[in-house]
Amino acid sequence: MNYRNIAAAMLLVICASATNAADRTREDIETLNEIIVAEHANSQDHPDLAVASQFAVDTAMRLKDIPGADVNRNGALAGIAQYRGMYGDRVAVTIDHHTVVSGGPNAMDAPLSYVSPLITESIVVDRGIASVSSAPESIGGHVTATLNRGQFGGHDFGISGFAGSRYSNNGDVTTSAGRITVSDSTHRFSLLAELDNGNDVKTPSGTIRPSQLNRDRYDLSYALTNGESHLVLFAGRLDTANSGTPALAMDIRTIDTDLFGGYFLHRISPAFSIE
Repeated sequence: MNYRNIAAAMLLVICASATNAADRTREDIETLNEIIVAEHANSQDHPDLAVASQFAVDTAMRLKDIPGADVNRNGALAGIAQYRGMYGDRVAVTIDHHTVVSGGPNAMDAPLSYVSPLITESIVVDRGIASVSSAPESIGGHVTATLNRGQFGGHDFGISGFAGSRYSNNGDVTTSAGRITVSDSTHRFSLLAELDNGNDVKTPSGTIRPSQLNRDRYDLSYALTNGESHLVLFAGRLDTANSGTPALAMDIRTIDTDLFGGYFLHRISPAFSIE
């Protein structure tokens, strides 16, 4: 028996099989459809989410875009921030450097319900365990929201602002908001307002009752800056009435809240500042 002939024949069979497999692979690759995934990238340390650009009645819904974060949604306006399995008081929530204490039972007026989406500039989530400087009592992360009060202007006073409205046919949900800012390079006066209204939401299985919402949010502020120091004083009001929380055994009849606060920052050196 000629072993050389047998080896040559086996080699030809292997080469032919490899060629056929390569041809099949090439055909499979050529028949694949192109898939394009478009999404925005978030910072790994402090993910910053723009809120006003997304359609949402509850600002807390934007937390679903953060890995490890979610929202416990008891109602259209009652989203409780959650981060890595912890929620409620375990997750610290601050609004413009201030902690908001929920007044209603079962966190029906969750802290993020005090910042209406269209007048909220951004939400920032601290990854992992929050630092003592940002959340002394938190063991489940830190979420901070910032209202969109406008920017400082040039040498002379000028007026800026915006107005917008959104509508959803499921529940006839309407959201209207606006801002007027008068500022120069040192002083800034700003007035914010948002009105949210809606009826019960419908699903293929029927109408969710009650799931209506009614919320009015106002904010008036003054800011002063001179390069080294920055001061903000504000007064606001939240009126929530006849809003449903289907996940709970009760609903919101009325929540009337007055908000007052201030924030001061002074930079002593590039590496040291006082807040």
